[in-house]
Amino acid sequence: MSRARAVQTYPLVLVQYRSPSQEYGDERKFEWALQVQVDKRRLKGPIFRVIDMDGTFSESGAWWMYVMEDGTLRYDPLCYGGIQIGEIHPLGLNRLREVIQGHQLVPKRGSWRSRHWALEVMEILKGHGWIRHDLVPRRLEKGMFLPEFRRLSRVRVSSPEGENAPYPPVTFY
Repeated sequence: MSRARAVQTYPLVLVQYRSPSQEYGDERKFEWALQVQVDKRRLKGPIFRVIDMDGTFSESGAWWMYVMEDGTLRYDPLCYGGIQIGEIHPLGLNRLREVIQGHQLVPKRGSWRSRHWALEVMEILKGHGWIRHDLVPRRLEKGMFLPEFRRLSRVRVSSPEGENAPYPPVTFY
């Protein structure tokens, strides 16, 4: 008798980063990115980020996306943790890349940030079945993630190594 093997999926994680000018406690203003953790133990996998063109994290209005294919959250003092927002089957990874990279970077207002981009992309990912079931029926808003991001920031800075901790905290579901 053979057993059916469980299908392995990769966690899809919403990640928060502080800019160099921000400090713990500014989570409401932190930048957001998306990561597919193909190696959960090492917090490693493609990271999708958008940044303003001048790299100052200002509200310049011009944005670009970059993808770190072998990105890791380890040893990044600006990463303050992540929340698993979904999962993806390994065979769907290329399609996910196409969907994310195909989303137009069009700021809707002057205060548009990477947080807005992440929320827009997550709404699109719902239609592909890649977002957690408890999030699907709800309109995704920044405020629904902030309490957990604040908790993760506290965990990060209260660890013995503080911002130099090798692993930022990640909440998995």
